Amino acid sequence: MDLADEATVKAVVLLAATSLDPAAMAAEVTARIVAELPELNGSRSQDPLTSSVRANIDSVLEALTEGISPDSVELPSAAKEYTRWLAQRGLRVTALVRAYRLGQGVMLPAILTGLRATSASTEVKLLAHDWITLWSLTQVDAVTEQVIDTYELERDRWVQGRSGARTVRIRELLADDDDVDQDATGVEIGYRLRGVHMALTAWYPEESVSISTNLPAVLIRDFASVVDGPLLVAADHHAAWGWLPITDYAMVPRIREAAARLAARADGPRFTFGTVQSGLSGFRRSHREAIALRRVAGDHSVVDAADPGMMLTALVGTDRQAAHDWAETVLGPLASDTEPDARMRATLQVFLRTGGSYKATAEELLLHPNSVKYRVGRAIERRGRPIGDDRLDVEAALLVLDATSAGSPD
Repeated sequence: MDLADEATVKAVVLLAATSLDPAAMAAEVTARIVAELPELNGSRSQDPLTSSVRANIDSVLEALTEGISPDSVELPSAAKEYTRWLAQRGLRVTALVRAYRLGQGVMLPAILTGLRATSASTEVKLLAHDWITLWSLTQVDAVTEQVIDTYELERDRWVQGRSGARTVRIRELLADDDDVDQDATGVEIGYRLRGVHMALTAWYPEESVSISTNLPAVLIRDFASVVDGPLLVAADHHAAWGWLPITDYAMVPRIREAAARLAARADGPRFTFGTVQSGLSGFRRSHREAIALRRVAGDHSVVDAADPGMMLTALVGTDRQAAHDWAETVLGPLASDTEPDARMRATLQVFLRTGGSYKATAEELLLHPNSVKYRVGRAIERRGRPIGDDRLDVEAALLVLDATSAGSPD
């Protein structure tokens, strides 16, 4: 195509493009995006999306009018602001790229329809069709690259700033046992402290080639099918802390299965889990358990505080407060500092040590076997669950509670 033909083709394209109504086109594109990608209309008002769409349409028309090369078209300011707005809300950049393709799918056919309505020759129309199609494809590719760059830059800046401040607040929350406004602090860190949760630690072994991976992001993705709204933050360059909201105890084995699958991957992270706890005290306690277990995890890929004997191994002799907390978790209300609970614990301790013999326990404590049976039954009732599945933990917790109750736990 010589220069004269090219000038004619461009003139015909411009005639078709400028016959469009930008406002009507923006409304049509916006409606198409909202219908097919409703997540991009992330507020009650469509203003951010509408402004972005209109700015992009005006940018295309200006580039055609000014003869700007399609790969030199700049992303408009309103579109950049909308891209940053979406990045701050964690919405998918792939959906945003798809929105640009939808916009192209509305605007290009409209220009082609305008071409057919011109008085140009059939040959010029065909040349104009090919020219604007190639121009549009090149322009959209160039603009979506800028969109992705803008999104990723803003997402990194936002996540680092927000998670950095959040991590500092979480560390402050864990550093002491002071009461705080759970609702206000929950809003501050983006996690419901009044709920029921299970803490975790996850880390890549030092020799792993994956230590540069964003571990909290990996965990959010891989636990997404099991839990909603987990709190996961970076502890250092290759480790993360987390709290998983537990709405159903049936979730717990599924969480462990998900962790095991992730740990089984090449260079997968390792995990420790605290026990299921509630409220702010449970938030702190479950975390302390997970941290304590990491010291003794060794080569195990997944270690759980609920595993019989694990917390005893981790805590006794190393962390008196954590050992005391663990004993209270195992024994439940039976660990209460009351005289009746102390009598029931003493009876249960002898009962377990004698192999579950009412007669031997009665002889040692100088009680009637029926009294022993009553106290043991009441102890199990106070605890809230039977002792058959974790008998070792119960026996150890009784000993630990005795040892750590000699004075106030550290």
